[in-house]
Amino acid sequence: MFSFTYGKYLIKRNQILLLLSSGLASNNEKYFANDDGSNDPDVVDLESIFKLEFRSFSNNEPEFNIHPYVIIYPSLTDWARIRSDFNIYLMFEVLHDLFFALTYYNQLDNRPPGGGKTSDYGVVTSFSFTF
Repeated sequence: MFSFTYGKYLIKRNQILLLLSSGLASNNEKYFANDDGSNDPDVVDLESIFKLEFRSFSNNEPEFNIHPYVIIYPSLTDWARIRSDFNIYLMFEVLHDLFFALTYYNQLDNRPPGGGKTSDYGVVTSFSFTF
């Protein structure tokens, strides 16, 4: 995949950023064998990109980071297809230099290839330590 975007900060302060960007992306989708053993042809797709991204963070004790964003990919080669990514990342300091992170993601595709599921979502948790 190749993409090119250009954006502008709508808000740019010491601890808050709001970015709006757009661009183009190429997408090469490779398919696995179907139940009957046949393969669907690979698809190369050209898409436009629209992204809205927010960041809020603090480096003071306790540290935290909030980073939600949404990306919409309207297809230029398959006019009826729209994909999107929505992601929220939260990270905060539990103890000195010990962090807890939580990520929620949701990916949508109104016309998935091969008749697959239209959405994929999940939650990821982690702990990290810096020194």
